[in-house]
Amino acid sequence: MKNLVVIILAVTISGLSLFGQSVKKDAPSTVISIRPLSMLFKQPNIKLEHAASSNLSIGGEATYFTGAYSGIKIDPFVRFYTNNSKAAPEGFYFQGKFSMGNHEAKLSDLTEQIEDQTDDFIDLNSDKRFTALGGGFGVGHQWFAGADNNFSIDLFTGLKRYKPTQNGINIDKAIFGLTRGWPVEFKFSLGYAF
Repeated sequence: MKNLVVIILAVTISGLSLFGQSVKKDAPSTVISIRPLSMLFKQPNIKLEHAASSNLSIGGEATYFTGAYSGIKIDPFVRFYTNNSKAAPEGFYFQGKFSMGNHEAKLSDLTEQIEDQTDDFIDLNSDKRFTALGGGFGVGHQWFAGADNNFSIDLFTGLKRYKPTQNGINIDKAIFGLTRGWPVEFKFSLGYAF
């Protein structure tokens, strides 16, 4: 009876290790990256991601918008990695995120000038700054390359919602929704993994 218990215990432990994910001891667990294409549109950003387990990572991305509706947007996210052969933060993943930003209204000055010239009411209640909230989900794949697997390449696509929170309709918030609130995302990031 004692031998049977030892055999069952050995088979169980072997089975658990056989079906568990293989984790490289020297695999990077943290990635810091930027989206180089967003620099062309004057929207510098930085993303930090850290593996919480072999198939789960947490992180955040900060983006500074310039030009119309300048301000900062913060996107904390969670990624679930589906690979059996690699550990987070490498491989195919599903992502969920929350978004929060504070932006400066730029078109209120224009509406006041139009009102002065036409004597028609356009918008007197435009806030100079406003908050936007949202969230989204998507899928992506992150690869590590280089001699020490310290160069990261991340491709992501997904859907999002990002809208001003204040009640009332004005031209700033309507145009913001059309420009910064576009519902489809495509992201390409390059970074350093350690």
